[in-house]
Amino acid sequence: MAKIFLDVGHGGTESGATNKYVLEKNINLIVALETKKVLELNNQIVGISRIADTTLGLTNRCKMANDFKADLFISIHHNANDGNSKDGEIYHSINGGIGKELANKIAIEFNRIGQPTRCLTRESKNYPGKDYYTVINNTNMPAIITEFGYMDNTKDYIQFDEPFELLMEGLAIAKGILAHLGIVNIITTKTEEPKEHWSEQFYQKLINDGFVVKEKRFDDNVTRGEMFCMIAQEKNYKS
Repeated sequence: MAKIFLDVGHGGTESGATNKYVLEKNINLIVALETKKVLELNNQIVGISRIADTTLGLTNRCKMANDFKADLFISIHHNANDGNSKDGEIYHSINGGIGKELANKIAIEFNRIGQPTRCLTRESKNYPGKDYYTVINNTNMPAIITEFGYMDNTKDYIQFDEPFELLMEGLAIAKGILAHLGIVNIITTKTEEPKEHWSEQFYQKLINDGFVVKEKRFDDNVTRGEMFCMIAQEKNYKS
């Protein structure tokens, strides 16, 4: 039985990365809570930096994990850059060791659910020989940062733009942690892929008829602009 501290990236006044649909702080929490649930089902002791939309400084996050006397520290995030970067990234200490091993185990699980992921390090420019990231540098246990994908890259974002996919990400992190701990027979939550949406058949017909529909999002509200676009396509108007 291990003590695992989950750090939920950003929160409160710090939204983290954004796109026109969601804020990073919110999806970080969804993922972390699923990870926590799976770890606890498998008899691990779990601490967590936040369970609501609260603001926490980096130093405070480190102190919480150190006071908890965690064996492992995992900070859960999602990325953004210039709209062109893609794929998952997991950061561990420049010194390698247990953090690197843990990062590799989680990367394997991310790859299994369809998100190519690489493990990286980042050294501080101001303090050579030290890690750049505060939560890796100032924690007393092996620490990693997961960045599942880039929110500002449309092709990347479709890997985690549905609630079910966020739960699968949380499950993947838990599986990686448990694999690192040598636990093979894992108890999971009943996370099942949702059945086909009732409107899927109509969506497919529109696509087959040449309509341009960039994302499914079946239950989202339709804007007036999107409706105008759909009507114009039906009338064979050209921009």
